[in-house]
Amino acid sequence: MFLKNIHELITLVLAMFASLLICLSVYKSKNRNIIELVKFFGGDKETDQNFVFWGFSILIDALTLITTRETGGTNLILNIVYLAGSISMTLILLRKKKMAFGWPEIFVGVLTPICLFIWLKTGDDEIGMIAFTTAVCLAYFPQIVDTFREPKQTPRGIFFVFLLAEIFSLFSADDWSVKNCYYSFGNLFCGATVVLLTFRKNYRH
Repeated sequence: MFLKNIHELITLVLAMFASLLICLSVYKSKNRNIIELVKFFGGDKETDQNFVFWGFSILIDALTLITTRETGGTNLILNIVYLAGSISMTLILLRKKKMAFGWPEIFVGVLTPICLFIWLKTGDDEIGMIAFTTAVCLAYFPQIVDTFREPKQTPRGIFFVFLLAEIFSLFSADDWSVKNCYYSFGNLFCGATVVLLTFRKNYRH
């Protein structure tokens, strides 16, 4: 059974909607209805995203999908949605040649693979989940730095929808163990950080 409760269904719908919006916001369609929809959720001509963040998200989402399938986990559709969203965003950024590399990207490029290696090699579920979630949070780091530097480039409303999806994902867990909840908590913390940093534009002047 792909969806075991209402929380997973809501998570899936929110994730699909947010993934579509974030891709449309960076693709910058000329369709008036799409422009208005994206603008309603905080996207405008200044919207941009970090290539390294979404590039590593492909790897992380793929590993999450494989692990969920091998362990008999539920909500495979959600994993597929996240992976499709990450691939789509990375391809859009490649097409638009948005591939800046600075110290945050180098930092993440070194440490994220180390965390993923620890996750793959450890035989302890809790240690493995902590290492994997650390990799996820590290992948978020360039996007957090970009949002801190240029808050207007990050569409607050769209990331808020992602944040809601993580909240419902957390409540769909079987229990509150590290194995089942630490990953969602990590995503929730990083997503909340990005959303909060978008409010900096209100205090710049």
